[in-house]
Amino acid sequence: MINRSASFLFGLAFLAALLVCIPQSQAKMQTFEKEYTYTASELDSKSSCRAIALEQVKRLLLQELGMYIESAVIDKSSSDGKTPAEVRREITTLTAGVASTEVVAEKWDGQTYWLKARIKADPDDVVKKVDELRQDKQQKAELEDVRKKAADLTEELERMRKELNDTRNAGSRADQSAKYNTAVQRLTATDLFNKGLTFFKALEFERAIDSFSKALELDPDAPTYYMIGLSHSRNDDERTAIEYYNKALKLDPKDADAYYARGLSHQGVGEYPGAIADYTAAIKLNPKKPAHYSMRGLTYSLMEDYRRAIEDCTTAIKLDPNKEDAYSTRGRAYRALGDNKRAIADYSMALKLDPNDALNYYFRGTAYNDLNDKKRAMADIGMAIKLNPKDAGNHYLRGSIFSDLGDTPHAIEDYSMAITLEPKDASYRYFRAEAYSTLRDYRHAIEDYSAAIDLGSNDASTYSSRANAYSNIGDNQHAIEDYSTAMDLGLKNAPIYYLRGEAYRDLGDYQHAIEDSSAAIKLDPKYGAAYFLRGNAYSILDDEQHAIEDFSMAIKLDPKDAGNYYYRGLSHHSLGDHQKAIGDYSTAIKLGSKNSATYYFRGAAYSALGDNKRAIEDCSAAIKLDPKYKNAYSTRGKAYGTLGDSKRAIEDYSAVIGLDSSDTATYITRGNAYNALGDGKRAIEDYSAAIKLDPNNSETYVSRGNAYGALGDSQKAVEDYKAGARLDHKPAQEYLKTQGIQW
Repeated sequence: MINRSASFLFGLAFLAALLVCIPQSQAKMQTFEKEYTYTASELDSKSSCRAIALEQVKRLLLQELGMYIESAVIDKSSSDGKTPAEVRREITTLTAGVASTEVVAEKWDGQTYWLKARIKADPDDVVKKVDELRQDKQQKAELEDVRKKAADLTEELERMRKELNDTRNAGSRADQSAKYNTAVQRLTATDLFNKGLTFFKALEFERAIDSFSKALELDPDAPTYYMIGLSHSRNDDERTAIEYYNKALKLDPKDADAYYARGLSHQGVGEYPGAIADYTAAIKLNPKKPAHYSMRGLTYSLMEDYRRAIEDCTTAIKLDPNKEDAYSTRGRAYRALGDNKRAIADYSMALKLDPNDALNYYFRGTAYNDLNDKKRAMADIGMAIKLNPKDAGNHYLRGSIFSDLGDTPHAIEDYSMAITLEPKDASYRYFRAEAYSTLRDYRHAIEDYSAAIDLGSNDASTYSSRANAYSNIGDNQHAIEDYSTAMDLGLKNAPIYYLRGEAYRDLGDYQHAIEDSSAAIKLDPKYGAAYFLRGNAYSILDDEQHAIEDFSMAIKLDPKDAGNYYYRGLSHHSLGDHQKAIGDYSTAIKLGSKNSATYYFRGAAYSALGDNKRAIEDCSAAIKLDPKYKNAYSTRGKAYGTLGDSKRAIEDYSAVIGLDSSDTATYITRGNAYNALGDGKRAIEDYSAAIKLDPNNSETYVSRGNAYGALGDSQKAVEDYKAGARLDHKPAQEYLKTQGIQW
């Protein structure tokens, strides 16, 4: 050590100050440079000399930078009531938070430490940031604390240097030296802490953590632990942040800000009870800070304790009527309780305080949507999208509103944008699939349901919806598989059993269809559609009696459903009870059935009862509804034939053949009608066409033989009788025997 005494600030130090302002090309950047030479005392080492020199050169640089921007800041501060000197001191303090000092060169010769440093800054940017810091009470207080700590340590070092000259006792001098070194370490830690603050404000959190950690090694105090925690929190590492807040609070258990910050981290990792405890501790220590109440209110809201959330946010608003986030949180709580009008009032107040907050437009839009005010909801979501077009949730909500309004194509556009922005979100795929299903675009719907499942949507509704889509394209096997998976996932209500039963029926598995419809009925004895489905399956299996019982139950549950009467009529018809069948068909028609089959089957029942006139009327009605109804032409033709109107009968049979040229029976029937009219030639043509389609029908050969015989062509008649006899036609065999003809 060098034994030399002098004044800390002015005596021992040789000060060479040089201000250099170097304009930067194409920019407003200015460079400020300062030099400082510090002469060591007996207490100093190289490291302590550097720490003191660095602190002094920083002070000089910040003073020069402050003087450079002083006029602009003072002009903005004219209404603050502060004197220029007070503003000047404030500027020097705050510039430390926005300007970074860079050491350009340094030299140690064993007695003096020379250090040259500079600050590069855009004065306009510095003015802007200083003005922001002046409005931020917390950051301003932190910087003032750092400045005061550095000033106090500087004074303490000077005091110890002076005391050293008056101390002759070796023990006291050794003790003084230890204290001096500790103070130098703390001064260095203060500089590192200040660097950390600068990096923190510049959002360079890794560098901030590095500086704070180095400061912590030299001076492990609560504020440094707190700032490391805050830096980890801003760097999205809440668990590590909590560890450092714990250490800060161990050193200073009355730090309300540390409790508040730890509460934010607990909230960030979903530990809501811990967050509530921390916010409550912060409130106890500082009951006048609105943020403590508003954040506790938000946590209560996340815990679905909405009434406490409202209480806390109301307290925050009383403390600060301009607390925008408190209005927003309270609005969400009101909406959760179903009080959308109050929610809208709070969101509107939040938007008045911050008109560019996309999230509050979104929330207010949801509240309007809950009130079915689609116009205002759409306007708010439109603003949210304008302010934040990259938020998938905004596009999703507008898509859902379009869907509610029946504008499915626009809904799909918004869902598609949401998917583009967040391709891993299964719910957006699900809702677009629902929209495609609405448009009956089932193949695209299936693609989206499948994508949602692949993305982890392992819920019953997705499988059941995909099953519906499969069913609608006739892929009943896949539909059954998906309905079964939905059931395995817990969806075991009457409708899903009914739907799976329907798929089984359409697949031809009628027994399983009966089992599923029975399960649906057991779960819901008043489920009319399930009775109908089971009745339909029984009917297909020819168990018409059970079918009639189920159709009757379906009618009891829904006496206005024409389909139930129609199908019960079919079952009566199958059992030969044509009168009851006619009654059911007539009720179905009375209830408004426009089904051509209803008229046809009633006509067929009339025909079976011999009421050919009514049969003709009903078949004509069926043909009017469906001009290609083959069976209606056939039955009407038969009725005309029975009434002796062979000409009209032939017209109807010709219509049948025109619709189906492979209908063997109709060729035969028309041939018979031609025979009745004495047109044997055309009769033979029709019988020949029938034989070509079915060469094993003995009756057709005999009928054609009769026609040939009527035309006098005995040879061809005999040939046809022989053909009939060979097919075991008994009358033909008997005739040929009487004629002595072998076949």
